[in-house]
Amino acid sequence: MIIQTILAVSLMFPLIPFILFFIVFALLFRKGKRALHWSADLTTVVLFISNYLLLVLWTKEYSLLILGTSYLFIALLYAIREYRKESDFLWRPLLRKLWRIYFIYGVALYFTLMIVTMLTRAIGYSL
Repeated sequence: MIIQTILAVSLMFPLIPFILFFIVFALLFRKGKRALHWSADLTTVVLFISNYLLLVLWTKEYSLLILGTSYLFIALLYAIREYRKESDFLWRPLLRKLWRIYFIYGVALYFTLMIVTMLTRAIGYSL
């Protein structure tokens, strides 16, 4: 019961796992930059699930399709950009950069969905 509550809170507020991961990795690595990268990498998964749960409130059938398509579109655009920049690119650095872009996109999408969802629910309940 306690684990389910902690999991639910961490999925609805992904800043909490980010801070916890950062504290653990800062103590583990003793380097702030490396701890920041690791905590961002792990929080990306939490952000994906959180954004999916917020999209379920909007569209019940197509939320995973919308989210997956947006992530694939970002990957395609970034791969094209990297290919034009360097005619031959390496996959591992490309995936690492893409994963960090997913983190930034996930944070922006999370805050946008959270604000819009709260506003529409508040307006819906007030009417």
